[in-house]
This record gives sequence, C-alpha cells and structure tokens, in this order.
Amino acid sequence: MDNGLIADSLLQAYKQLQSPNFPTLHFVNASVFNSSPSLIEQEVVNGHYWGAIYTNVNVSNQLTDAITNGGSAAAMYKPANAIVYIWDEVRYPVFADMVIGNSMTTLVTQSKAAFNKLYGAKMIQSLKQGDEAALQTLLNPIGASDHNLQPMLQGPRMLYNSISVAMMILQQFFMVLGPHIMALNLGLYKTMSWQRLAVMRFLFAIVSTFFCGLTVAGYYWAFRESWSVNANQFVLTWMVIWLVTLVYHLFLYAVSCFLPLLYMPLVLVTFIHINVTSTVSPFDINPGFYRWAYALPGYEAYSVMTDIWSGGRVRVLYRALPILFIWVVVTSLCCVYFHRRMCIKLAKVGPPSTTSPPTNAPPQDQVTPVTSSEIKSES
Repeated sequence: MDNGLIADSLLQAYKQLQSPNFPTLHFVNASVFNSSPSLIEQEVVNGHYWGAIYTNVNVSNQLTDAITNGGSAAAMYKPANAIVYIWDEVRYPVFADMVIGNSMTTLVTQSKAAFNKLYGAKMIQSLKQGDEAALQTLLNPIGASDHNLQPMLQGPRMLYNSISVAMMILQQFFMVLGPHIMALNLGLYKTMSWQRLAVMRFLFAIVSTFFCGLTVAGYYWAFRESWSVNANQFVLTWMVIWLVTLVYHLFLYAVSCFLPLLYMPLVLVTFIHINVTSTVSPFDINPGFYRWAYALPGYEAYSVMTDIWSGGRVRVLYRALPILFIWVVVTSLCCVYFHRRMCIKLAKVGPPSTTSPPTNAPPQDQVTPVTSSEIKSES
C-alpha cells in the first residue's frame, strides 16, 4: 500500500530470495483492497493465501522525513510499522513456523539490506547532522509487525495432526476387537438375534467413543500451556473427536464383520497410514494426486478442529462436516449389512456345544461284558 522506498526495497529483497525453496509472493496493487488491512487479512482467513505482507500507507515518506528532518518526525517513526505480515499458525503449525513465519522474517531482514544498498548513500547525504534520532532511524530503517491470527506455541502442537490421528484409530481398533472376539468365543453371534446384537454394538460404539473423545480433548487441554483457547472450544473439539472416532469405530467393526480377523492388522496399518499422511502436511506442497484425501475422515476432522481453534478463521465447515456425516451414514449401513451377514453365516453352523465328553472315555450307557473265565482267573 506504499509505492515508495520501502516497497521498492521489499520487491528487491524478494527478487534476491526468489527460489524453489522460498514461498512465492503474488504482488497485488493496493487499489484492489482499497488500502484496507482488514480486506488483506480476510484473504488469509478465507484460505486464498498462506499469508500476506504489505507496507503501510505513506510509510516511505515518513521514513524520508525522519532521516532528513530528524526531531519529532524521527522520534515518532517506528520501524516496526513499516511492514506488516499476516499469517495463521493454527494451520499446520510446524509447517507454518518453518516455511511461512521464518520466510517472512528473512524477507524483512533482506529488505533492510536492500534499502541500504539502494538508498543508503543518498540518505547519508540528506541525514540531518547532529540529530541522534535521525541517525538511529537511518541505522534501523525497516522493521515489521507480526500479525499471527492464532499463535500456537505449545510443545505438543506437532502431535495434533500426526501421532494423535494414529492413536485415535488405534484406540478404536482395540475397542472394536475386544468385544468382537469375546462375542465370538461366547457364541453370542449364534445364539442372539442379529438385531439385538446390532443395537448393543451401536450403543457401545456411541458411549465408548464419547469418552474416548473426552480423553483426547482433555489431553490437548492438559498440555495447552500458553495456548489461548476457551471452554467453548474445548467442548467443540470434544464433539468433533467424538464424531470422527465414531466413524473409525464403525469402519473397523464393519471390516471385522466382513474379513477374517487375520487380515485386520493389514487394514489397520493401511487406514492409519492414509489418514496420517493426509493431515501431516498441506496439500499445497503435495502432488495433485493426493487431493483425493479430502474424502478421508482424519483430514476433515483436523480441518474442523483448526477452524475451532482459530475462532472460525479457517473456513472449512461447508466441506468438512458433510463429508464426516456421510462417513457416519455409510459406515453405519455397512455395519448393519455385514453384521447381519456374519450372524446369519454363523447361525448356520449351529449353537456351540456346552459340554463335550472326553475323547478317550467310552459312552456312559456302554457296558463292558465280563466272561466267567475271567471271573475264575481272578478268583
């Protein structure tokens, strides 16, 4: 929003840093946003850009006035007001820290060096002699203000979209497999109606995932450190985790009814792998093929939680919630179908035998005859 010395220095700095390892900057005329910082911020909120960096209005004239005239103009000039960069750390915190935040800091530092190279000699000639404030302004002409929409400085933040996703699926694997094996060993699938068993399994899934969601959300909040989140966000996070763990539970139960238990570890590892890889890094830096992972419950659940934690600044609910509820409906229907199919197949085998005679024991009604010669020999 300033077309003067600082904007030129920023542009020159980007040209020096431009490479495949540095984020791409798209330069936009200030008239597009009516010189309004709020409109620029909205572009980041809407997810159109990972961040935004701009020079404040008339800041180059203020810098020139501070160096040339000194006095009150130099005293009032704040280098940190020269450049502002906006970003949102809540979206993939580790990636945002390493790529967005660090790159913006590097760009600002390079802008200062570019200013000295382009205009340093000229500014020294016009420097007001004997004015200490003007000299300090010349030595430190450009700084930046960091506008992080949702800071996430807590240590466990790198686990939210990696290990936590895997642990939630692994948790549901044991919650599914334990009751399933018990029911098989007790013969419940043969002796009870499939409708009653289905209701019992659904109630167990709802209740168990309710408390699983509470434990995961409680873990997030127990180690939140300086993370500025409130009780409302805790409840919403709990509900999202409850929903996605219910999806995991229903999916794994449907698979356990369809496939032999021998193949469940293979299904588990594959399901964990595709969900974690969908959340661990943004799609923007991955090949287009991986966009199919938008359909995965792990990715959409993490997207909803980032929207909750950012106070509604990550606009994904229009896409994420319908996909999650579709997963609930589809996995529920699959559970009913495969559960009924399994119960009917097991019922054809017949109910389990409660007692079984020893293999080497003769039948109880069989009498072994004794001859008279055997009696005489014994006597």
